[in-house]
Amino acid sequence: MDATLPGKGVLAYCSGSFPEFRRSLGEYHRVVFHQVFGCAMGSPVSAVIAELGMEEIEEKELASAPVKPHWWRGYVDDSDARLKSESIKDFHNHLNSINHHIQFTVEMPTISTEGQTIAFFGTNNTVSANGQVEKGVYRKPRAQTNI
Repeated sequence: MDATLPGKGVLAYCSGSFPEFRRSLGEYHRVVFHQVFGCAMGSPVSAVIAELGMEEIEEKELASAPVKPHWWRGYVDDSDARLKSESIKDFHNHLNSINHHIQFTVEMPTISTEGQTIAFFGTNNTVSANGQVEKGVYRKPRAQTNI
């Protein structure tokens, strides 16, 4: 079985194969919007197409990056990378230059006595002063109001 996709990759294949990818209409507060890029929200194929599209974009980003991250992890619309602080701006600008419809944001780690900590998909990732990475469960802060 041939696993390669025709055309220019996953995004080109999906836009030619699924009408949901090419165009959709949506209503919000009695105003009809015409979506001209991406997948229709609520479409059963949207999550799969979005994940495949992001994988393709991430592969291009990492292959052509001016600075290679120590690690890169991604899941759905969340990613985590470890870079030297002086490289963050260049890497971020590179990510945002790949596709103007998809823009990345940067969240810096919290610095504490244990090291530098950042939450990623339900985990706390802490890099200690000696470079060792420790993982723990991330619990989102919540209001302490008694009902």
